[in-house]
Amino acid sequence: MVIKKKIQGKAPTTVDMIYTLSTFYVDRSDVAEFVRINEEEIWPQLGTVPLGLWSVIMGGPNRLLMLCRYDSLQHWQTTCDWYADADSGVAAGRTNVIDAAEVTGLRPLTRRRPTDQAPESQPGIYTMRTFKVAAENLRRFVEVSEEGWWPWVEAGQGLRPLAQWISIVAPETRVYMMARYDDMAHWEATRQVGPKPEDPELIPVWETAREAIAERGSLIIDTNVCVLRPISQRRP
Repeated sequence: MVIKKKIQGKAPTTVDMIYTLSTFYVDRSDVAEFVRINEEEIWPQLGTVPLGLWSVIMGGPNRLLMLCRYDSLQHWQTTCDWYADADSGVAAGRTNVIDAAEVTGLRPLTRRRPTDQAPESQPGIYTMRTFKVAAENLRRFVEVSEEGWWPWVEAGQGLRPLAQWISIVAPETRVYMMARYDDMAHWEATRQVGPKPEDPELIPVWETAREAIAERGSLIIDTNVCVLRPISQRRP
């Protein structure tokens, strides 16, 4: 089987929105207050509710990550102007509990893009994986992920991929990918394609995924992952 004949999807070519991934370094004793200020005071005033807020529990230094969606970089700038306003006492209150912060600008690559609240009743865990991929292989990398690998992991393994992005304002150009799992045991159990399913309808999906993940691996220069615990009621 030649997987390139099976996967016909195309990555988006127009930029109709951007995402930001903000990193905050906050003392453990101040995390609850940081979340409260955002949920109860800042987000309602801004009118732009972030998609999610997480604590990194494995795969790097202790820090908080916040994913937001904007119509454009200019839209993002308007929120920055609000934070910079000297009269914004609420924003100043959040600043007081932040040791350091940084923001990465992301452009969506996949047709799938998180916009709504998570369908699961339980928070689960999330992963943020990043990849270094050669520019000439980027489109193919997205295709084998979204069209070849994701249908199997959703139907056969029960995890939920959110999207893939590429960094456009960052120290390094990398592909970012988020996914949601029930818990750490679920994440551990889905590191491989897994055995051939008994359901005959899932067999071709599994076969495509097996070849997709092998091809995707050949396109990766390097990769890393961190595990995230949701700390806000907002979850994508």
